[in-house]
Amino acid sequence: LFKNLLVSGLTMELASWSKPALAKKKPPLSEYTVTEPFEWRGETHEGLRYYDLVPGKGPEISSGKKVSVHYDCTYKAIVAVSTRQSVVLSQNRYIEKPYDFKYGVVPEAFKDPLEYKDASGVGIRVDPDPIYSQKLFVTKIYKGSAATESPLKIFDEIISIDGTDVTGLSRREVNDLLDGDKGSAKIIIERTVGKNERAQQTVSVDKRPYKKLVVKRIKSDAPQKAGGLYSGEQLAPPPDILFVPQILKGMKKGGLRRIEVPGDLGYGPEGKNEIPGDETFFMDLELLDILKK
Repeated sequence: LFKNLLVSGLTMELASWSKPALAKKKPPLSEYTVTEPFEWRGETHEGLRYYDLVPGKGPEISSGKKVSVHYDCTYKAIVAVSTRQSVVLSQNRYIEKPYDFKYGVVPEAFKDPLEYKDASGVGIRVDPDPIYSQKLFVTKIYKGSAATESPLKIFDEIISIDGTDVTGLSRREVNDLLDGDKGSAKIIIERTVGKNERAQQTVSVDKRPYKKLVVKRIKSDAPQKAGGLYSGEQLAPPPDILFVPQILKGMKKGGLRRIEVPGDLGYGPEGKNEIPGDETFFMDLELLDILKK
């Protein structure tokens, strides 16, 4: 009996670790499957790429069925968003919480055409370092802005703008220096060069009008109060691509699919955690169950 229990326990442990281990595989993009183009928010979107790490052996997903999934969103080897660490307990402890939704049902927020608003300036978003709050970094470069044609890159540290040291300035104060539809901004940045070296560079960027996408997130992106041991903070809202039916088509229960998430179907212009706005990342999605109700 002890031997059977030992073998059974070992089998369960191997099964539980098999998919995370497979998730470390890095198949080349040339081996990914590409979906057909599809309609999304009033525009035709190009096909999306995915790779089935584990095909799955259960029933196949079908439109209108409620499903339960786990997902890990990875940006440059960093797991930035994961349902396996999605809810904060007291004393900074985390628990996993699968995400349930109706497959094939597009949320109302994604049925309207994309909405843009007028903006003007250099065209970058600057945010403080989460640990060293005195330091400011480029976290977003807006499409169509002058910054897209400049040497500026995501994660560049901003040292000064037009001779003004930005240390200790608020985001609004920095934006005041970057906004406007005339002239240019002389920005001193610092970035990593080589392995452990940092170097400064002066970049001059014109100020001009551009369009900024209006952010509309679904309700699941908002904190959910749970009471008791829970802090109420939901750390793993789904990226928009999860609601594109084509990207999950053909999946079976138990399957594990790696999905290339383009910037426009990720976490929007604001990004999420270590994922910058409108940046491409990868999502490993496991179809845990197809629910009866």
